[in-house]
Amino acid sequence: MAVERSEPASRPDRGAWVLAATIIASSMAFIDMTVVNVALPVLQRGLGATFAEAQWVVEAYTLFLSALVLAGGTLGDLYGRRRCFCLGILIFALASGACGLAPDPIALIVARAVQGMGSALLMPGSLAILAAGFPAERRGRAIGLWSAASGVCVAIAPAFGGWLIDTFSWRWVFLINLPLAAVALAITWTKLAESRGREGGRLDLPGTVLATLGLGGLTFGLIEAGRAGFADVLADGSIAFGILALAAFFIVERRSRWLDQDPERSDSLWTERSSQLLRCTLQRGRQHFLTFTDSDCVIPFHSFRQPGKN
Repeated sequence: MAVERSEPASRPDRGAWVLAATIIASSMAFIDMTVVNVALPVLQRGLGATFAEAQWVVEAYTLFLSALVLAGGTLGDLYGRRRCFCLGILIFALASGACGLAPDPIALIVARAVQGMGSALLMPGSLAILAAGFPAERRGRAIGLWSAASGVCVAIAPAFGGWLIDTFSWRWVFLINLPLAAVALAITWTKLAESRGREGGRLDLPGTVLATLGLGGLTFGLIEAGRAGFADVLADGSIAFGILALAAFFIVERRSRWLDQDPERSDSLWTERSSQLLRCTLQRGRQHFLTFTDSDCVIPFHSFRQPGKN
């Protein structure tokens, strides 16, 4: 059997710290999925970005998050959830600073891609830390509180982002993450115990590469399809490539677990939590596709396509 090594949050104060750290960190990542849309018209005018560059400010984050989230969760299981969670927060914070100081659209797009990489570590890490930090009888309630708090943050993000833009600058949509990241890092490093999912495991390199290529190709294809339609060659080719890579991933992982005498100790990337992450990732890609096809959601883009209009 796989050995789950952690120090449970049996005391109420320890559980409160676990919730505080995971809610603050994951809320940063969730908020950045929505609040940037509010800043796009002002951001485009301020940086002189084209319509395509403004779209990629949103899409670069989604693409790298979706492609790497499965690998990010596995790295936490193997090398330490707290360690990878902190690394994800640090990467996200540094990238947020780079976004806030970006001198041109290309620099902002690159920084947003790095933000997505950080989110791919901290988002699965937050759920894993919650699961390891609470006993079974309290785990469901803890995850419910985490989900509710994250949902509230996402709901108020557009209004809060608009206030930041009107009061200060669009750059503060990104810079506000720095103090939040500092608090989350301090709590995580000083109050949370380290945990791992498997003892003696190794990184499943073939599975990691195939999962990253598959999720990345599928997400990119949905992004392009939402913008150019499913008749677009690039969109269709990317989706087909993603499906083929994911099919190869399932075959490789199935063979790996079948050959291993103890599947629970297998190095396979495919676990129950991995399947949950994959379902969340595909749902995120679907939602992103709808963002660029639903007329109500595309209105913000039309408002800044023509420089003379608000």
